[in-house]
Amino acid sequence: NAFAEAGDAVQARRLLEPLLEAARGQKRPFLKPRLLCNVVLKAYANAGDLRGAEEWHQHMRAMKVVVNSKTYGKLIEAAAKGGSAKNAELWLSRCFSDGFDVGDVKLSTVVDANARAG
Repeated sequence: NAFAEAGDAVQARRLLEPLLEAARGQKRPFLKPRLLCNVVLKAYANAGDLRGAEEWHQHMRAMKVVVNSKTYGKLIEAAAKGGSAKNAELWLSRCFSDGFDVGDVKLSTVVDANARAG
């Protein structure tokens, strides 16, 4: 989580991908794949790297990792921190359309991104 907090997605992936591979081969893994994937998304979000976050999201989908509201929250945050209010809105919309609670934090992140965009 330290690499994720620092926005170092390269190191977060280096550390977590082997754990993710090990977890995928187990019926009841100790560490859940979604948790591991969301930590990597957190690193991209903290770096403001929307492109990396979106690519990682696609990787999650390809691995059949079931996303949750936190997944969308990190994608929204990556867009907002990366300066793309439009994409933050898009991810908020996808969160809602996929049936997840949008919540105050996600909404305020999008509002803040729009305020910074002018």
